[in-house]
Amino acid sequence: MSAEIEDLVNEEARRQREREEEMERMLLAQEQDQEETMNPPQEEEPPLPELNEQPILQETSHSPPKISYRQASFMAAAALIFHAFRSREQYYLAAVYLSSSKWAYVILGNALIASLAAVFDGFTAVFLSGLRLQEAEGLQDYFRWNLTETCIALTMFRAELSLSTAIEFLILILVKCLHQVAMMREQLLRVTEDAVIPFSDHGVLASIPVIRRGHAKLFVFLLLLQLLDLWVVQRAVAILIQKGPSVNILFAFEAAISLVSAWSHLLLWTLHVLDGLLHYGHDQLQSIFFRHILHPWREYKATLTFAVELQAQAIQFLFYLTFFSIVLTYYGMPINLFREVYVSFSALRERLNAFFKYRRLMANMNRFAAASDEELEEQGSVCIICRDEMTVRDCKRLPGCRHIFHKSCLREWLVQQQSCPTCRTDISTMQAQEGAANAAQQRGEDQVIAEADDSHGMQNATDVEQEVFSTNNVDTQQQNKNQSDAIPEKHNDAGLTKTKTIRFAATLESTAIPSDRTVTLLRVSCPLGAPVTRSDGSFVRFIPSGLLVLGFPERMSRHGLQLVKIADGWIPESTVDQLSEIERPDC
Repeated sequence: MSAEIEDLVNEEARRQREREEEMERMLLAQEQDQEETMNPPQEEEPPLPELNEQPILQETSHSPPKISYRQASFMAAAALIFHAFRSREQYYLAAVYLSSSKWAYVILGNALIASLAAVFDGFTAVFLSGLRLQEAEGLQDYFRWNLTETCIALTMFRAELSLSTAIEFLILILVKCLHQVAMMREQLLRVTEDAVIPFSDHGVLASIPVIRRGHAKLFVFLLLLQLLDLWVVQRAVAILIQKGPSVNILFAFEAAISLVSAWSHLLLWTLHVLDGLLHYGHDQLQSIFFRHILHPWREYKATLTFAVELQAQAIQFLFYLTFFSIVLTYYGMPINLFREVYVSFSALRERLNAFFKYRRLMANMNRFAAASDEELEEQGSVCIICRDEMTVRDCKRLPGCRHIFHKSCLREWLVQQQSCPTCRTDISTMQAQEGAANAAQQRGEDQVIAEADDSHGMQNATDVEQEVFSTNNVDTQQQNKNQSDAIPEKHNDAGLTKTKTIRFAATLESTAIPSDRTVTLLRVSCPLGAPVTRSDGSFVRFIPSGLLVLGFPERMSRHGLQLVKIADGWIPESTVDQLSEIERPDC
């Protein structure tokens, strides 16, 4: 029995030693792995060859050259033509095969598309030095929409489709894309770059103005596109006169639209170059002639720019309407043209509205008050539009916001925006408000009272205007506590009596208001509101009807109209109702 127990103990001890050895081997292996991870073994450099030993050339894996879409298209077309002439002994049979096989149409048509893409890249590289990212994205959107619309328009002439029509259609798409990138580049350069620069930075030639190279190439590009459009229009019209209505109506219409677009952008580019020459003479040459002619030119430039854009949109709308009428007469209802006609009409209508608004503002430009020397000194004598100095003779002050600009700069600004360049407030709205304020101020007392009586009971106070007065006591340098008064206001609305609590807070100083002085809570009851003016009669602001203000005991009369003193001026007494008197709070 004891021998068996001893054998069991020995067996257990042996197993324990084996487990410990296994654990040590595992720990050692983990340590080695960590060391290899921290310090990876460096590859041994191959030994240098002996002088008489030939170097061993290592095999390098070369990736196959990538073939572009154009290369694949041209290679497929060349292989097709080679196969046609190789398998057929005569030229006529090869031509018949190429003109009758469907696979030949697909391969050769694809090669034609690749050729037109190469022509597009060549023109943009030569005249535009490549496309910018924004232009490429805009071209993708334009291509997607216009390709779809042109294809839908082509379905109206599906009975006349042929191989030559398909080729002309692809060329038309190419020309439209070239026009689009030219227009985008012209708009970008007109906004971001000066067209005229010095010929050189130093020497005598520094005073000679030249046109930037990019602008000159753009001018040549637009001129070539115009000549191409004229040739297409002349050719399409000649065919229509000779053979009657056909698919050439579409080509003539598209070429005419492109011609008007290229013509308008060429004129805008010319105005931009002329403006650059005048600015160059004013800034670089410091010539008195350019200084006197620059501001009048800005007025004419704004009007000319507006006129060119408006005429281009009007002519395009007439072309769309004419094309719609011709297609409706000979081919039936062109449903796909409804969108084009509507978009063109909407653009023309918006432009006409902007033009009429611009003309009204220009007619009232002389009515805008001229700024005084004090106002120029207060706001600064630099026009924020052109960054040039302003004088009393050549600047105007906008109504309402009273911001000051050059008259010529303001005229040029109003071509695109009919709002203040500084505060972005609509000028027509400010002019109407100031006119209403002046009319209310000059209206007689009896008429104002009659209007107030007619509208009394319909105006409910909705807001509270808080007038805060705070001054420093020179003797005591102490501030009084803020006082709050609650004034219940009852009004009848549709037979129901409601009670509304209006809270008013004011800080009154002992030095500003005597101890026996009281203020009056007033409500503007005139439906037109109440104008606030200074003692000299100048306009300050306009208080809408229904607001509450604080009035002081002072009174004055101007042009037979009794005025009440408020915090920032005087207000007609006939335009307000007295609610209650508020005594000065105790300190």
